[in-house]
Amino acid sequence: VDPMKEIILFSTYFASSNPTRQAEIDSCLFNNLSNNIITAVNLFVDPKDEIILLDYLAKIDSRLIKKLKIIPLGRIPSYKDWLDNTDCKDVLSVFANADIYFDSSIARANDILSDHEDNLICLSRHDVFDGNYVPHAQPHWSQDAWIINSNCITNIGFINDLNIKTSLCRCDNQ
Repeated sequence: VDPMKEIILFSTYFASSNPTRQAEIDSCLFNNLSNNIITAVNLFVDPKDEIILLDYLAKIDSRLIKKLKIIPLGRIPSYKDWLDNTDCKDVLSVFANADIYFDSSIARANDILSDHEDNLICLSRHDVFDGNYVPHAQPHWSQDAWIINSNCITNIGFINDLNIKTSLCRCDNQ
């Protein structure tokens, strides 16, 4: 049995003018930082939003913040940015939208990629309604997380074509 690879999460953080949306973004960040299966959380942050992030981080347990790395980026990150910043070998690198958090089932990525190391996992989100997980109504249009074995990144021959901005409608299917 292959040992479980570390899971490194990349995501974004932004300040929303909608308090409900901001609470969702903050909650997802907190859940991912609290997830013991995720080894590190790397956030692409526009410097203009960094003060909002630091204000939020001051309110949570400092032990969780040790898992966090802020990557200042004055623009919307691309999939290439994610892969270029995955500088660890032999880990599972995950990129997820800011409004996504993982439970313990993220560990299953190790099982899937141990048998198919050169594959990429694209996850469609599940929404939570009344405490129940419900698949997104159109999962083929809603990949909100991607997972790759970091050892395979150098095998991607079209890496420069991945300079596609994330967080934009339909970017996940490009």
